[in-house]
Amino acid sequence: MSEGRDLEIMALIYEMKMLPVLGIPPVLDRCARCGATEGSVSFSVKEAGFLCHRCEEADPHRMPLSPASARLLRLFFHIDLARLGAISVKETTKAELKAVLSAYYDEYAGLSLKAKRFLQQMSVLKDTLASDSGQDA
Repeated sequence: MSEGRDLEIMALIYEMKMLPVLGIPPVLDRCARCGATEGSVSFSVKEAGFLCHRCEEADPHRMPLSPASARLLRLFFHIDLARLGAISVKETTKAELKAVLSAYYDEYAGLSLKAKRFLQQMSVLKDTLASDSGQDA
């Protein structure tokens, strides 16, 4: 954090790193149902990982993922934090990643991370300040 890295990205990486520690790692290297490794993917909380385009009908509540989000979920799960460089992520991609991890934690972990709650509060405050300054103009 002291190196000026994106705190939201750091929190997402931390959340991904905690999943195997909690004993609930998602399937991110293949389809959780058929094992396929090619094609577009969505994320299924029910199936605990990626679903390929052929299996996505198995979960009507699956979350569509952009290719960037799928890549980042894998990267965040496997990356050595000591090797982490600058990562620039679009806000829409961050929103997808947050939604996936939030739903996954809600379903399997039964806990709420304090850092995540703090960052959510900071985001709300930032949005409030931004809308207030827009009204003053």
